[in-house]
Amino acid sequence: MIFVSTRSKLLKSEVIYDQCPNCRKYNCVRILIYQLYGCIFWIPFIPSNKIGLSECSNCGQSLKLHQMPESFRQNYDNLKRHTHAPIWNFTGLFIAAILAFVFVIAFAQNEKKMTGFILAPQKNDVYELNLKDDVYTLYKIKKIVSDTIYFWPSKFQTDQASGLSDIADKGDKGFDESITVGFPKVKLLEMHKTGAIIAVDRK
Repeated sequence: MIFVSTRSKLLKSEVIYDQCPNCRKYNCVRILIYQLYGCIFWIPFIPSNKIGLSECSNCGQSLKLHQMPESFRQNYDNLKRHTHAPIWNFTGLFIAAILAFVFVIAFAQNEKKMTGFILAPQKNDVYELNLKDDVYTLYKIKKIVSDTIYFWPSKFQTDQASGLSDIADKGDKGFDESITVGFPKVKLLEMHKTGAIIAVDRK
């Protein structure tokens, strides 16, 4: 479950000379500007709009922006123009950008590694395969002849990718050495691009 909330932070305040509409005193009204920002799991993610309040230190009257007299709103607008959202309001965006960058780098490195395994195969490499929808199994390299790789298929299949670890736990006895299946490297690269080859385990 994702917890999303909105919070506020006082950015700036300034005492104005104008008369308080309630107690009629001068130089006792403070204009306050608050920044609203969205949070995900209490991490500031992105700033929203700003809100303004006026507070009288003499009588305690507090007015929202739409309740303020025109002179108060003018002071608020002037103050708001020089008030900007603090950079920490974008913390969540920065974290998301960093995670996205790390994911892209990790994905690129994994693709390079997988392609390297296929182009330079070694005996006993184990391929995790998605043969078709909800059918997963393992193939183990028996031998390499020129650009063709020959495999022993596993005796077992599973309907979930997570079940491949259970098949792998069966070890060498889990492969049917009476059957040999061969693929050219070009075909294996194509299978990798289409998602048929999920991973290659090299020990």
